[in-house]
Parts: sequence; C-alpha cells; structure tokens
Amino acid sequence: MDAQMGGFGLVSPTPTPVSVGALQLVGGPTHPGFGLSGDAASLVGSYGVTAKQALATLAPQLLGCTPRLLRSEGAGLVVHESYELDFGGYPLAHASLQLHRHAGQLVMVRAAMPDYQLPADPWTDADFLPLATLGFPDARPVRRVIANSGGLPAPAWEAQQRDLATGATTRLLIDAETGAILENQREGFDLASVYEHGPADGRLVTVDLPDLPGTGYLDGRHFAVYAPTPADPRVEAPDNVYNYRPDDPADALNFDQVEVYYGATRALAWFQSKFGYDPGNAQVHISINTEISGNPDNALYIPPPEGPAIEIGRGDELTNLARDTDVVSHEFAHHVIWQHLKSHEGESGVLHEGTADYFAYAINGDPYLGESVVPGKPYLRTAALDPALRYDEIAAEQDAHYRGQFWSAVLWDLRARLGTGMDQMVYDSLAYLGETSGLTDAFLALLNADRDLNPLPQGASEAGVYGKNKCLILETALQRGFAAYLGGLDGASCGLDLTGLAQASRERTNGEIQGHGKDLSLTAFGHKCAVVALPGQDGGAPFARLLLALMLALPLAGAALGGTRRRKVDDGSR
Repeated sequence: MDAQMGGFGLVSPTPTPVSVGALQLVGGPTHPGFGLSGDAASLVGSYGVTAKQALATLAPQLLGCTPRLLRSEGAGLVVHESYELDFGGYPLAHASLQLHRHAGQLVMVRAAMPDYQLPADPWTDADFLPLATLGFPDARPVRRVIANSGGLPAPAWEAQQRDLATGATTRLLIDAETGAILENQREGFDLASVYEHGPADGRLVTVDLPDLPGTGYLDGRHFAVYAPTPADPRVEAPDNVYNYRPDDPADALNFDQVEVYYGATRALAWFQSKFGYDPGNAQVHISINTEISGNPDNALYIPPPEGPAIEIGRGDELTNLARDTDVVSHEFAHHVIWQHLKSHEGESGVLHEGTADYFAYAINGDPYLGESVVPGKPYLRTAALDPALRYDEIAAEQDAHYRGQFWSAVLWDLRARLGTGMDQMVYDSLAYLGETSGLTDAFLALLNADRDLNPLPQGASEAGVYGKNKCLILETALQRGFAAYLGGLDGASCGLDLTGLAQASRERTNGEIQGHGKDLSLTAFGHKCAVVALPGQDGGAPFARLLLALMLALPLAGAALGGTRRRKVDDGSR
C-alpha cells in the first residue's frame, strides 16, 4: 500500500524459540507406503549436511528429486529448515524433510518419504489430463503433484470440490491419468462476517474461510495471521464461527485479523481460478497492527528467504489498512510477481507497483485502490488517470507508487478495450520478465503475451512475431507518454514512427527518466522464447526477426540479466 516512504532493508521474521536439549529422529508411516528407508541415525550429530545429502541417506530411490526450501526459521544458533521434494517441477504429495541444527550440528531429522522408485524421466503437463476429462467438472484444481497410486508414482491433481448445499469442501487427490480418487478428505468450513471489499461499501457479508484446520486459529494452508507476532493475542473461534463486530472496540482487532485472512484467500482464489496459479506449500505469514520501520501508515511484502510475509500497519493518518481488501490483494500480487521480477529498484519498482495495483483493480473490478484508506479522499491510487497526464512529463523523483499508476493505466486502458481477457495477457507477460526488467522489457513482454494468446493468421506479414493487438498496445502506450521505451520497435505496420516519437518523448523529459536508451537488439526474458520486431531495412520495408531462441542455458541467462539483492517491496510514499 501507499504511505510515507519506509526503508527497503531486509527484516527477519519473528523467530520461534525452540528447545534443542534432546536428539530426536522421527520417521514412521504417516501415510501408506511412507517411512524412513535409509540410515537416518547416521545424520544426527553431523555438521554441514545439505538437504540433498540427507535425501541420499534417507531415500536413495528419490535422488532424482530436488529438495526445495520452504521455510528457514532461526533464533540465535538454532536453525529449522523445511523442504518439499520436487521432481521435474512437481512436488511429491505428502513428502517432507525437516532439518534442525544447533551451531551447525544436525540435532533432529523429521521426514516422510515415499518408498516407490521414481522413473528416469519426469512427467510433463501433458500427462495431467484435465479434471473435466477425468470426470470432475466441478472440482477446482489446486496444484499438480506426484502421488502414490497403487504403490507406484503417478501424476495427480490436488483439487477441491465444494458442496453448494452445505458450504463444506472436500479435498481430493486424483490420479491424473486414470481419474482414480487416491484420497478423499472431507473438510469442515469456517464462517466469518467480513466486508466484501472494505468499509467504504459498508456492508457485512457471511463468507466461508477456506483452508483452515478447524483449530479456531487463522493458521491456514497458505496464510497465517498474527497481530502482529505469534507472541501476541490472536483471534480464536473454538466453534469455527468468526463473528466479530468492526464497530465494537473489544472485537476490532479480532475482526481485522479475520478480514485480512479473507482478503488474502480471496486474492489467491482469484489467481488460482483465473490462471491456474500454483501457490505450492509456502505459507505467507501476515502481520497486522504493525509499524514498518517506525511507520504505521504502510504495508509491505517481504520476499523469500526472509519471507514470504506481509506486514500491514496499524494506521495513523491512513485508516482501515487491514479492512480494505485492496491492501492485502496488492501485497499478495507482489508475491506472485516476485516469482519473475525480483528487484524493486528503479523501473523494476515501477513495474512491481503498477502491476500489483492492476491485479488488485482486476480482483475487485474497478480502477480504484484503497477506497477506505485515506480519510476525506475517494481512493489512494487509481488507473483511471486524467488522459492529459503523461509519464514523460512527470518528475523523475516521483516514487515508484506514483509512477506505477501510469503503467497500470496502460494496462487498464487496454482492459477497457479488450475485456477481462487482458488479465491473462498481463499474467502471461510475467514469464517474459527477467529479475531486473524495466519498462522496455515490460512492453516487449506484453507484446509477446499478445502474440501467444492472439496470434496473427499464418501467412500474415508479422505472424509469429506480433499478435492481433500490437497496434492497440503501442497506441495506448504512446497516449500515456511511454514513447521513449518503444523507440527500437518497428511501428510501420501501425503507421507509427516510433523512433521519432521516442526522440520527441526524450526531449520532453529533459533527460530525467532513466532507462529508455536500452538496446532492443538483444533482450533476455527469463526462460521463454522471446520474439521482438526490428526496424525495417532495405529502404524501410518492415520485417521481423527471431532474436532469441529458447534459452536452454538458464544460468547464463540469469547472468546476462544481472544479479540483484532480494529486498522488500515497500508500499510507501503518500
């Protein structure tokens, strides 16, 4: 969210004190066919044991897997590491590994490992038949996994199915090749009274809070809420009914915790249903009622390895930071974007803020952010900017949040013309961004996503290079003052002299805006094949050229993009 600028420094999450007195080794068949199959005792007492080395000892039949760190928590000399096992991009269902260290010495191992043998070659997405094809048209996919099917590994869907009559949900594990139900777990449901959007709409609704374990605490599968730390009093609903009044001082903090959990799960459900987004096993810790670097008027996303976490200030000049769902939607959108764009410096910050705003707008269906946040004002930020405002006329010292409104305005203007299908184009464009991408990269990524989703007919002069909305994208960008970032593209097919327009835009800025001199002849976009258009040759005849083939050497691509420190995404500056 937006408030006074805070620091971008890294902050470790609140550690959980633990006892390290006794050495423990835990195995056992927590699921059929699971247990420790190696000499786990040999690990305890060792120094410098990596997760891969532990896996080789515990389950040599799983050496094709990659341990993926989910969380690392520590207090002083004590460190706890939690891993899931990834095989070809898919986690193994129910498989887990936890390593607990004291002063570098391994003092405890907890693990659940399947005893099947994995094949030499991983599965691909094509091996996962759609749920509707398997006979589950009403099930919502949660993620693709590898599961135990009749004693053998098989591609499987984790899915949820909801009973509309009762509101209860069932979590299913379905063999993605045969449709066999491998697990069928009936889940309880937790009811809550919340604002659907925020206090500005003034209406409380009753909703189901998903993915809670039935303990009465907001410790969900993907989000856990604290106010602000695990040591502080938390909302507790032993009857699993979170019915609190926002206007009752005795209930207010409880209500805020429930509201922010609802907003976070609502945002996640939107990304899952729209794009099939897979949140994995990561649990985002959300702290409310905080001060961020001493500033109560702020909200913050903290990426891994310190996170993932979200901090939401208690508010002072700003209000309702936990109650307006735009706030947590915006912060969770940073979490999604961070999977691709891992910098918040310079133009990367403009992209982060503007794209996170766009997703928050799309979730609620309007171009206004934080309608309940600024007393006396209708909203905090907007994509519905005055058409007379241009990016190349604003002062360079404006912060990323203000400048990001111009990027979100381009995207929202396109959405007004193309409909909600624009959401998919924006989401797909993220995969074309490198860790430190800027605005030129973002426009190319958008053009690439348009080419993928809206291809020109075979035989068209720019088929395979641009999509059907090339001219609309370029014209919208020009109207919003982004010509300086388009100068290397060929606009002849749209009747545009982008080189000349870019030069005029640079003159308009008096050289203030940085980054518009990037050479478009070689641009790395993460791990996908990127196609860009070049200016015409041979007398100006337009043509297109494939500049980047599929980048097989990902480490080299990452090096070309340049290193970056992981930093917080600070939503600051009023």
